[in-house]
Amino acid sequence: MIQVYCHKETIRLHYVLEFIFEDQYQVVLDKTKLSKEHKVLNYSNEEVKANLWMIPSGLLQQESLIDDYHHGYKHDDALSNIFYVLTRYEEYVSEKTDHFERFPANVSEQFKSEHLDEPIVDEWVYQIREKLGIDGSFPYQFIPTFDIDNAWAYKNKGSMRTTASKAKDMVNQNKVRLKERAQVLSGKLKDPYDTFEQIEALAEFQPKVFFLLGDYAKYDRNINWKNKEFQELIRKVDQYAQVGIHPSFDSFGNPEKVKKEKERLEEIVGHEIIRSRQHFLRLKLPDTYQILESIGIKEDYSMGFAAHYGWRAGTSRSFYFFDLLENRKTDLKIFPFQYMDGTLNEYLELNPEKAKEAIEDLTDKTKKFGGNFICLWHNETIGNYGKWDGWKEVLNYNISLNEK
Repeated sequence: MIQVYCHKETIRLHYVLEFIFEDQYQVVLDKTKLSKEHKVLNYSNEEVKANLWMIPSGLLQQESLIDDYHHGYKHDDALSNIFYVLTRYEEYVSEKTDHFERFPANVSEQFKSEHLDEPIVDEWVYQIREKLGIDGSFPYQFIPTFDIDNAWAYKNKGSMRTTASKAKDMVNQNKVRLKERAQVLSGKLKDPYDTFEQIEALAEFQPKVFFLLGDYAKYDRNINWKNKEFQELIRKVDQYAQVGIHPSFDSFGNPEKVKKEKERLEEIVGHEIIRSRQHFLRLKLPDTYQILESIGIKEDYSMGFAAHYGWRAGTSRSFYFFDLLENRKTDLKIFPFQYMDGTLNEYLELNPEKAKEAIEDLTDKTKKFGGNFICLWHNETIGNYGKWDGWKEVLNYNISLNEK
């Protein structure tokens, strides 16, 4: 048991202490009640006999969000630093977004200080626990995840979409696609996006698979959710993986649409859906998480950047979303991911060998402190098709780093 001496007990302080010590701590406001039998963390301005002394910077004593407050995380107060990064405080006070209304990786303080590719929160937690004489690391787990933006390249697109795509290929004289489409639709060739056997082979790792069920739109181009073969696929995947909803691009900021898409998936699989990941990683704090919480989502896997790999929230461990506007810990658990396939190939333009090096580095850093190593892939990126030639081996390499 760790005793934490402080002058003011707050919701924010408890939130951080729970993340660091889980249920192995006790807040003490009267120093005469400190026990010699316990390790003591002194979190006050008063000099008290303790194993570790931190002087509060003031962030954990506040009860509201200050719009022009730029605390940063380079203080001696490690508890405030953890809270600042974990809650993504800077994303509340920043107005900068990219063309998809996302908070950009290169704007983050971690990126600017070259800490984005380091689990800095986990490192701070490790140091605090070690100084108090308790094990600093946590259990490690590998969790592969997949977004199904487009279940098939050619199959089940409907006559209108198929005709339009065929006409476009004819205009562009794309003979390869014309021939490929004809062979797939005639049953002579397997659809290049049909890589679900590879995902099923990862069943021992309990993969998470997120299905896009939004209405057809510019950035939402999956199979119609009413398609029988698509529904059969979803039910089959639900037998070997933990299925979740992939809220559509057009549902961003629209609770009614997100709820409708979640209900569609529940209708297909016949049970409650509690997991989600945002399509295009469109995440706005606190709005997105408030919507997810309101419709019954319990776990979200969107915490990461599209343009850069690393640790957006500074940790590999899951944690509960803290709503800074309402100053409360919610029941929505956040599962951060370390990298997305598109980040490595499309944004950073790494070749497969360089991607493997980056993944190995991320894996080593995660294992050092513990937590979940979560990678984000798509069914169309693991079949060595088109610009993804050679990337099946990248995923297999990631898996090999975690084989028992």
